[in-house]
Amino acid sequence: MKCKWQLTVLFLLSVVGSEWSLAAPLITSISTTSGVSGMQVQISGSGFGAAQGSSAISLNGTSAIATSWSDTGVGLIVPTGATSGPFSVTVGSQTAYSSSFTVTALPSGWLD
Repeated sequence: MKCKWQLTVLFLLSVVGSEWSLAAPLITSISTTSGVSGMQVQISGSGFGAAQGSSAISLNGTSAIATSWSDTGVGLIVPTGATSGPFSVTVGSQTAYSSSFTVTALPSGWLD
Protein backbone atom coordinates (compact mmCIF):
# COMPACT_ATOMS: atom_id res chain seq x y z
CA MET A 1 0.00 0.00 0.00
CA LYS A 2 2.84 2.37 0.89
CA CYS A 3 4.47 1.90 -2.54
CA LYS A 4 1.20 2.62 -4.35
CA TRP A 5 0.78 5.88 -2.39
CA GLN A 6 4.37 6.94 -3.18
CA LEU A 7 3.88 6.26 -6.89
CA THR A 8 0.70 8.35 -6.89
CA VAL A 9 2.51 11.27 -5.24
CA LEU A 10 5.42 11.01 -7.69
CA PHE A 11 3.02 10.96 -10.63
CA LEU A 12 1.17 14.04 -9.37
CA LEU A 13 4.42 15.90 -8.77
CA SER A 14 5.61 15.11 -12.29
CA VAL A 15 2.34 16.37 -13.80
CA VAL A 16 2.39 19.58 -11.76
CA GLY A 17 6.06 20.11 -12.51
CA SER A 18 5.51 19.78 -16.25
CA GLU A 19 2.62 22.28 -16.24
CA TRP A 20 4.14 25.05 -14.13
CA SER A 21 7.54 26.57 -14.56
CA LEU A 22 9.38 27.27 -11.34
CA ALA A 23 11.55 29.88 -13.05
CA ALA A 24 10.33 33.44 -12.67
CA PRO A 25 10.29 35.54 -15.84
CA LEU A 26 13.29 37.85 -16.26
CA ILE A 27 13.68 40.71 -18.75
CA THR A 28 17.32 41.30 -19.66
CA SER A 29 16.95 43.86 -22.46
CA ILE A 30 14.61 45.69 -24.82
CA SER A 31 15.50 46.36 -28.46
CA THR A 32 15.08 50.13 -28.13
CA THR A 33 14.40 52.53 -25.28
CA SER A 34 12.06 54.89 -27.14
CA GLY A 35 9.59 54.94 -30.00
CA VAL A 36 6.11 55.72 -31.26
CA SER A 37 2.84 53.84 -30.86
CA GLY A 38 2.55 51.08 -33.42
CA MET A 39 6.25 50.28 -33.66
CA GLN A 40 7.68 46.81 -33.06
CA VAL A 41 9.79 46.19 -29.93
CA GLN A 42 11.60 43.01 -28.96
CA ILE A 43 11.96 42.03 -25.29
CA SER A 44 14.71 39.52 -24.44
CA GLY A 45 15.02 37.47 -21.29
CA SER A 46 14.04 34.09 -19.91
CA GLY A 47 11.19 32.23 -18.27
CA PHE A 48 8.45 33.55 -20.57
CA GLY A 49 7.24 30.07 -21.58
CA ALA A 50 7.21 28.48 -25.03
CA ALA A 51 3.83 30.02 -25.93
CA GLN A 52 1.91 33.04 -24.66
CA GLY A 53 -1.09 31.12 -23.32
CA SER A 54 -2.59 33.24 -20.55
CA SER A 55 0.60 35.29 -20.05
CA ALA A 56 0.34 39.05 -20.59
CA ILE A 57 2.52 41.95 -21.69
CA SER A 58 2.01 45.65 -21.10
CA LEU A 59 3.72 49.02 -21.31
CA ASN A 60 3.33 51.03 -18.12
CA GLY A 61 0.00 49.30 -17.45
CA THR A 62 -1.42 49.49 -21.01
CA SER A 63 -1.94 46.03 -22.52
CA ALA A 64 0.15 45.28 -25.59
CA ILE A 65 -0.33 42.75 -28.38
CA ALA A 66 2.39 40.15 -28.72
CA THR A 67 3.51 39.45 -32.29
CA SER A 68 5.83 36.60 -31.29
CA TRP A 69 6.45 34.62 -28.09
CA SER A 70 9.15 32.22 -26.95
CA ASP A 71 10.77 31.31 -23.66
CA THR A 72 13.56 33.83 -24.31
CA GLY A 73 11.86 36.63 -26.24
CA VAL A 74 8.64 38.49 -26.86
CA GLY A 75 7.89 40.70 -29.86
CA LEU A 76 5.18 43.31 -29.40
CA ILE A 77 3.60 46.43 -30.83
CA VAL A 78 3.80 49.61 -28.71
CA PRO A 79 0.12 50.13 -27.81
CA THR A 80 -1.80 53.26 -28.75
CA GLY A 81 -2.41 55.44 -25.72
CA ALA A 82 0.49 54.01 -23.73
CA THR A 83 2.63 56.32 -21.62
CA SER A 84 6.33 56.10 -20.91
CA GLY A 85 7.46 53.55 -18.34
CA PRO A 86 8.54 49.92 -18.09
CA PHE A 87 7.32 46.96 -20.09
CA SER A 88 6.03 44.10 -17.97
CA VAL A 89 5.69 40.42 -18.76
CA THR A 90 3.39 38.47 -16.45
CA VAL A 91 3.64 34.68 -16.44
CA GLY A 92 1.30 33.03 -13.98
CA SER A 93 1.43 35.20 -10.90
CA GLN A 94 4.98 36.45 -11.48
CA THR A 95 5.83 39.70 -13.26
CA ALA A 96 9.13 40.92 -14.69
CA TYR A 97 9.81 44.57 -15.53
CA SER A 98 12.11 46.18 -18.09
CA SER A 99 14.02 49.40 -17.93
CA SER A 100 11.98 52.46 -18.89
CA PHE A 101 10.68 52.93 -22.44
CA THR A 102 9.87 56.48 -23.64
CA VAL A 103 6.82 56.86 -25.85
CA THR A 104 7.51 59.62 -28.37
CA ALA A 105 5.15 61.55 -30.63
CA LEU A 106 5.17 61.18 -34.39
CA PRO A 107 6.88 64.04 -36.20
CA SER A 108 4.64 66.92 -37.23
CA GLY A 109 2.63 66.08 -40.35
CA TRP A 110 2.93 62.31 -39.96
CA LEU A 111 -0.10 60.08 -39.51
CA ASP A 112 -0.43 57.01 -37.27
